[in-house]
Amino acid sequence: MVKALDYFQEKGWIELESKQMTEVYSVLRSDFDPQALSVELHDYFAHHEATEVARIHAMLEVFSSDQCLTHRLARYFGDYNAPEQCGHCSVCHGQIAHLPQPPALEPLDNRDFQQVCGDFIHKHQDFTGQPPSAECLTRFLCGISVPLFTRLKARATSGFALLEDYPYAQVRAWVQAML
Repeated sequence: MVKALDYFQEKGWIELESKQMTEVYSVLRSDFDPQALSVELHDYFAHHEATEVARIHAMLEVFSSDQCLTHRLARYFGDYNAPEQCGHCSVCHGQIAHLPQPPALEPLDNRDFQQVCGDFIHKHQDFTGQPPSAECLTRFLCGISVPLFTRLKARATSGFALLEDYPYAQVRAWVQAML
């Protein structure tokens, strides 16, 4: 929410002021298309999510590399003049990090979608009048809380965080295929 508000302020659409611990918002422009703004925000945050995931994968690759960590980090941050061997990192001392493989998990296709999320789908539909989106279901199954889940008491609903050990993208793809 804070990122979205900061984004609105950067675009000049709202003005943020802090007033005695209460945030006050003023809409500066009302000549915008809410649907277009919704699409723009979705695209912005989807891009942000993708770049963050890529950044994390890049950092994991750096730390599990068999090349000097200092050299790899320097290159990551744009310094192409760093020596190839620093002589003091774990790799230079012959201790290459080996990240453990994730545990083998039961294929999601073996799970009964209705049994796993049926209670939540009904609860969501009763509360909002609409079925949950694939993103909402994925967050529920991965145990990622959002404000709506508090109102729905989702943590107490069977299936919450049931697939927390699975990669988020894999759960999302499964949910999308089931909807």
